[in-house]
Amino acid sequence: MKLTQIATDITSALKEIDDLGKRVFPIVATEGTAYPYCVYERSSVTFNDTKDGDIMGVSYTIRIVSANYTSGLKIADDAIKTLKRMVSSNANTRYDIQLQNVTEEYTEDGFIQTIYITI
Repeated sequence: MKLTQIATDITSALKEIDDLGKRVFPIVATEGTAYPYCVYERSSVTFNDTKDGDIMGVSYTIRIVSANYTSGLKIADDAIKTLKRMVSSNANTRYDIQLQNVTEEYTEDGFIQTIYITI
């Protein structure tokens, strides 16, 4: 699976979450974006040579930023469910999404729910 296809599919999947609307951004949100919104970034790529060819593993960090703690938790739950059933729009292949961790924090800008996944 190509890296561009994975990013496209993650964007499409996260935009399905009603509470986010279309406020899903790679790496950084547009300045002045209203809450809630989501940013994601690829945190690593690994390649493993096998007798059947290369197998790629990709890790992503997904951040849900909201003004309200409870709504941020709900969106994070919805994001996890949505990503777990994500299918590639190009190859019609279901991804094997592994949830690695979920953390939370508060900054002066809002509540942040961070989801770590590998594909």
